[in-house]
Amino acid sequence: MLTQKEWPQYRLAIIFIALVVYLTAAFYTIGYYNPDEHFQILEFANLKLGKISGSEMPWEYREKIRSSIQPWIAFLLIKQLHIMGSSDPYTAALILRIITALLAIYAIDRFSRTNLFQLEEAHGLPFLWLSFFLWFLPFLNVRFSSESWSGLLMLLAASHLGLEKKSKPEGLILAGLLCGLAFLCRFQTGLMFCGLLFWLLLVKKERINKLALIVAAFTVIVICGVILDKFYYGNWTLTCLNYFKINLIQDRASQFGTTNWYTYILQVIFSSVWPIGLLIFLTFIILLINSPNSMLIWLITPLLLSHLLIPHKEIRFLFPLVNFVPLLLVNGYRQFLTFFPKPLPYRRTVLFVGVCLGILNVMAMLPSIFTPPANGRIAITRFVRDEFPGYPVKMYSLQVEEQNPFQPYSFLRQSFYELPNVRPCPIPGYRSISREMFGPDTLGLLAVHQIELMNPELEDRIKTLGLRKIKDGVPHWVLTMEGFYDRNAGDGEYVLYSNVVPGDAH
Repeated sequence: MLTQKEWPQYRLAIIFIALVVYLTAAFYTIGYYNPDEHFQILEFANLKLGKISGSEMPWEYREKIRSSIQPWIAFLLIKQLHIMGSSDPYTAALILRIITALLAIYAIDRFSRTNLFQLEEAHGLPFLWLSFFLWFLPFLNVRFSSESWSGLLMLLAASHLGLEKKSKPEGLILAGLLCGLAFLCRFQTGLMFCGLLFWLLLVKKERINKLALIVAAFTVIVICGVILDKFYYGNWTLTCLNYFKINLIQDRASQFGTTNWYTYILQVIFSSVWPIGLLIFLTFIILLINSPNSMLIWLITPLLLSHLLIPHKEIRFLFPLVNFVPLLLVNGYRQFLTFFPKPLPYRRTVLFVGVCLGILNVMAMLPSIFTPPANGRIAITRFVRDEFPGYPVKMYSLQVEEQNPFQPYSFLRQSFYELPNVRPCPIPGYRSISREMFGPDTLGLLAVHQIELMNPELEDRIKTLGLRKIKDGVPHWVLTMEGFYDRNAGDGEYVLYSNVVPGDAH
């Protein structure tokens, strides 16, 4: 049981472990989870660096629907690195992940300190551990993405409101500033801000003049965002209104696929490792019914409900909510206990289930902090950069999307990780793989996905040409662990083949 006197020593120990875990995740999870994390932040920064032209940018740039705050952060960091003599894109991306990890640890620590002592002593330590180490948190909390940053800033905003009967003015102002920054990172978090406002007004019964403070602070940040966008895009524009018009009124987002609400719920549950995902869903329902006035419910429900209603749905759209899940789980469990007389019947069964879920959580977290996202795509490009520096390389891959690590999309240029010595070479099919591609005067590399190796034709070509596997995008032990709870683990992993062993080309 955790007492207030014991809190400082537990806090320091957990923060130290969190630093090790999160920095490990920052170092190993090289690359981007979703294309938006890269093409709408790092490529936007690369445009200002003069490394890519506007005509080669994603359509979101031409429509001016993205806030420029995170591209500006990336731009300023890269410029500073250039001044210090470093032009390595992998170093810049790593530092952005480290900054995100440190922001996450600070925000989680602040939020947990705010909420810890509303819990019974028996629930305090589990809440602290879950706050940092719920299995998907270390991976998501190092991503320099709009979803991760907006969620962390909203977590900080909620922590500044505190649990006092009436909020302090300085707390409201700080919360408003942080909500404004979250909104600039991801406009959808404006729904969370609205939920927070209505909770303050209707549940906490704050005065209107106090609410004006949080709204004014939010507005100041939004105005600053408009000024930043003016400098980025070159003219005055309201990116949030552009976003609303293009993606909601014109429904451009639905071009990227639509999903019904119940399929979306199932996707979220199974992507969270289904026993844990199901538990999260059930505790949310319990809290929604038993504690509808909880700040958590007013924060989570508007964003969740809106994404259940819109046609285009992605799991990442809910990532701004993930750091609220540990408190949701603990409070949901507390409400669950009220359904039973004390002492709790079947206590050993409940303890056994808890231990099993804990083991499952560790089994899911360990591989997640060592897994390069996008099936190891950017891990492959860094390997080529490190092992074949300056040597003319032809990167062969099938002529389909997401196949070539250096040019995964035919309609987008991945300029941030381009190498002048690497030439992407799409091929129409396995039969076109020939000996000339891997001759003595040509360093040829063949990038395939793991599942493609089951194709007899590809297997035959690799054997006939004497190609050897020189790099796995994701470590084998990671795929083995993931295989315990995901039977498709590793199917999309990048694998690199060549007739030259790294080092022989130097």
